[in-house]
Amino acid sequence: MGIVTDRLDGPTVIATIEQLERRITARFPERGLRRAAAELASAAQDVERLGAQLQGRLRAVRWVARAVSLVVVAGMVLVVVIAPAKPTSTGRSGQWTGWPWWSRPSRPWSSAA
Repeated sequence: MGIVTDRLDGPTVIATIEQLERRITARFPERGLRRAAAELASAAQDVERLGAQLQGRLRAVRWVARAVSLVVVAGMVLVVVIAPAKPTSTGRSGQWTGWPWWSRPSRPWSSAA
């Protein structure tokens, strides 16, 4: 299944609902359908208004999520690249973390024999 990218255009939907309300009123003036169509039009206008209000908030949430993602990626880069201890000029370091614990040689700073 593909992703549906079609979006409903709020003003077009509201115009269609209002046209439907007019047609129902012209055809069935004494029925309760007119009231149902009016409620539907009111609900559509409320949804359009709420969507416009939430659009700004959604944009802010997206930017915050992007910033947090960048901080996480930067932290991962620091851990992977910078954090492993490097041997000092004497050939030793306080704690050798450049090797995984399961394959850590007994003396990684000693030269190969």
